[in-house]
Amino acid sequence: MAGRACGADRTMSAGLPHTSVGRIVRNVRHLPIDVADRHYAPWGGGFPAPQRPVWCPRCDTAGISMFRARRICRESRSLLRCREWSQPKARKASRPSPVITAETSSTSPGAPHAQRISSIPIAPFRADKHPAQDMRALRMREGAERPALLLGLTLTRLSEVHGIGPVSGQGTGVRRRRSTRRRWRSLAPSRKSPRRQNHSSRINLFSPHHSPGRTTLRRKGRPVDRRPTNRKERAHRSEGAFPDLTSASWGPGERDRFVASQQASRTGAATASGRNGAVTVAHGSYAARAGLEAMKQGGNAVDAALTTALTQVALTAGAPISYFGIMSLVCFEAKTGRVHTMNAEWNTVAGETDPLSIPGGLDFSSTESLLGRGRPSGRTALVGGFMKGVDAAHSRFGKLPFASLFQPAVEVAERGIPVDEGLAWMYALRRDDLARLPETREALLKPDGSAYRQGDILRQPRLAQTLRLVAEHGSDYMYQGPWAAKLISAVQAEGGRMTLQDLADYEVTWADALVAEVGNGYSLATSPWPNAGGVALIEAQHLADAAGLVRGPHFTESSEALRKALDITQVQMVGHVSPEDAGKLFPGLDLSPEARVTRAHAEKLWALLKDGSPLSGWKRTSPMHSDDVVAADAEGNIVAVTHSINCALWGRTALNIDGISIGDPASYQQAQVAAVPPGGRLPAPTETGVVLRDGRAVLGFASMGAGLHQRTFQGLLNYLHFGMTVEDAVNTPDFFAPATDPTTFEATAVFPAGRFDPTILKGTGVAWREAAAEDEHALLGGEGYWVAVERSPDTGVISAASHNGHNSDAVAF
Repeated sequence: MAGRACGADRTMSAGLPHTSVGRIVRNVRHLPIDVADRHYAPWGGGFPAPQRPVWCPRCDTAGISMFRARRICRESRSLLRCREWSQPKARKASRPSPVITAETSSTSPGAPHAQRISSIPIAPFRADKHPAQDMRALRMREGAERPALLLGLTLTRLSEVHGIGPVSGQGTGVRRRRSTRRRWRSLAPSRKSPRRQNHSSRINLFSPHHSPGRTTLRRKGRPVDRRPTNRKERAHRSEGAFPDLTSASWGPGERDRFVASQQASRTGAATASGRNGAVTVAHGSYAARAGLEAMKQGGNAVDAALTTALTQVALTAGAPISYFGIMSLVCFEAKTGRVHTMNAEWNTVAGETDPLSIPGGLDFSSTESLLGRGRPSGRTALVGGFMKGVDAAHSRFGKLPFASLFQPAVEVAERGIPVDEGLAWMYALRRDDLARLPETREALLKPDGSAYRQGDILRQPRLAQTLRLVAEHGSDYMYQGPWAAKLISAVQAEGGRMTLQDLADYEVTWADALVAEVGNGYSLATSPWPNAGGVALIEAQHLADAAGLVRGPHFTESSEALRKALDITQVQMVGHVSPEDAGKLFPGLDLSPEARVTRAHAEKLWALLKDGSPLSGWKRTSPMHSDDVVAADAEGNIVAVTHSINCALWGRTALNIDGISIGDPASYQQAQVAAVPPGGRLPAPTETGVVLRDGRAVLGFASMGAGLHQRTFQGLLNYLHFGMTVEDAVNTPDFFAPATDPTTFEATAVFPAGRFDPTILKGTGVAWREAAAEDEHALLGGEGYWVAVERSPDTGVISAASHNGHNSDAVAF
C-alpha cells in the first residue's frame, strides 16, 4: 500500500460522505484515516501515528508532519496537504483487506436486505478539490470485523437518506443513486449553468431541518456540526475553540453600553484608534461592536466587516438594507498587495421582457413621492446578491467559522433590542404599506397591527430562525432551498415574473480593482464596471484636478470653488442616462466607462462644463438608503463594504419572506433595467474603495445615501488634497445631493443648516436652501454618509472615523 499517489484507487463513489463513515467506525483499531479527516473523526487510539509527506499549496514547500501534529503552514497559515501516502518504516507489509458483510433488514421501499462493503482503499486528499467533493475512502484492515454489524446497520440507514445503492462483488465499489442531499438543487429546472462558488459544501446532511427520512448523528450526547468548512475554519476548529461573538463574550457592561449608543444621535464623527483592528459604520453602533469582537476572537477584517453587515440588517428590521439586497466589497489583501473587488449587485429578471412597463416611480418633491408612487407589484423586485456575497467573501478570505458570523444578528433578532429614533421614524412612514400583507404584518408590526415606537423592544423570531438555517446550510438555502420557493411564490402572487432559475443562476463576480492615480502620490482602487459608482468616483477626482479645485481654496471658503464642486458632482448623471441622450449633451465626447476614468477625458469634459453643467436639471436615480462598513486588522488588510435595499424603506410592495425584506428597486429604475439584457447585472451607484500609497493601503472608505457621490467626492478631496485626517474629513461641512422639481427638472442645491457662510452660498449663483437635521429631505432624499479607516504604514496605528450623525460609531482595539 506504500506510495500511492494523490487521488489514486478511488473505488468509493461520492454517494456516502467520507466523514460519515469516519464517524461511524472511529473506534475501529488499525484504521488509518486521511489527514484532512482528523477534525471530524478523532482517533480512538491503538494505532501508531503514520508519517506523511505534506506540502503547503501557497508556499509550495514540503516537509514531514506527524499524524497528531498541527498541519498549518507557519508562513501562509494554510492547511498542509498530503502529497502521497507513505507507510511508517516499522509497519509490516500490508495484507489484503477483509470484506465486511452485514445482514440487515429495512421497511423502506427499495432498501437492500444486505450490504456488502467491499475493499475500500484510502484516497489521499486531492489539492484541487474541496473536501465535500473529494469523497475519500477508507480501507478496512485486519481486525475490522468487530464493528461489522454496526457499520452494516448504519450504512443501510444511510442508504435511505443518501441514496447509496447495493453493491456486489469485491472491489466493485459503491454505486451511486440520486441523492437527497441535493434536493434543494432540484427546485429550479435542470439546466447547465456556469460553475458556481462552493457554497454547497455547507449543507448539513444531518440537520433536523433536512428532508423527510432525515437522521441526526450525535457525539457524546451533543449534535454534531456536519457542515464542512473551508481550510481556515478547519485550522480554527483544530484548536478546540468555536468563537462566541454574541454580547455575552464582549465583557461586563459592554452590551448595555452599545445598546445605549444605538439609541443616540451624534453631532460629530466618532473616532477610535488601535493597532490590532478597527471598525467604523454609518449606522448601527451595536453592529460595529459585534464586528470588532470577530477580530478579537481571531478573525480578520473580512470576518469583521461581514459580521457587522449581517448585524446591521437585523438592527434596522430590513428597512434600509436587506439580506436580499445588494453588496459591493473592496478588499486590500496585505499579504499579496492586491486589491480584490466583489460585485453582488442586482440581477434583472430573465422573464421581464417589457421593463419600461414596470409600475411605480418616485421623485424628491415630497415625502409621499419619495416613498414611491403607483400600485404595488411583484415586477418591481430584482434578484439581490447580499447573502451570496457574504458567503463568497467568507469562502475566499474568512478565518472564523461561517456560522459564527451570524451569532450577533441572531441574538438581536431573537433577544430583541430597543427601537431607536430613526427606525421609529421609518415605521411611522411605512406603517400602512407594512400592514398590507399578512406575513409582513406578522413579522414587522405589533400583534395589534400598530407600528413600533421609539423604546419598544423589537423581536424578530422568524428572522432568527431563517438566519440559523442560512448559517447552517450556506447561501444556497436562500437561492435554491425552501426560502427560494417561498420568495418566488410571493413575488409571482403579486404579478412578478421572477423564477427559481433566476435565483439559481445568480453569481457574484470577482475582479481586480479599477486603479487610477489621483495626485500627491495616491492611487484610488475601487470596483470596476458594471459598478457605475466606481467610474463616477474616479472621474470626479480627475475633474477636480482639471478644474483646479485641488489647488485653490477649500470649497467651504470660496463661492467659486463651491460652484465647481457642485457642477462636478452632477456629472455622475452621465451614467444614468442612455448613450443616445448622453451623446446629445456632450457631442463628440467618448462617454464609455473606459474613457471616463482617464485624465484626458476629464480635461475635455471640464472644458464643456466650466460655463455651467447641462446635467444640473436632470432627475436623479440614486438609492434611498444603504449602510457602510469599513474594517482594518493588524495584518494590514482593509475591507470596505456598502450594502443596500436600494429603495425607500422596505419598498412600497413590502414583501417579507420569513423575516427578510424584499425591496422594489425596479419601481424607479425601469430605464436602467431596459438597458441591461434580461437576467444581466444592473450597474450600481455604490462608491466603495481603498486609497493606496507606495503599494500599501492607507485608507479604506465607503459611502451611502442618496448623496453618496457628493459625500465621497468631498471626503476624498479633503483627505487626498487638503491633508485632513479622517476625522476632519468627515466633520468638515458638506453639501447634499440637490432637490429636483419633478415638473421642471430644475435642481436646487441643499446644504446642512448653519454649516456654510450664507455669503458664500449666495455667491455660487445657483438656487439653494438649507436643511435642518430633522428635515426629511436630508434624512431620506439628499444626505450622503461617508466613513473611513486610515492605517499608518510606518507605525501600524489604525484610526477610524464614523459619519457625523445618527447612531454611527467607530471602535478599535
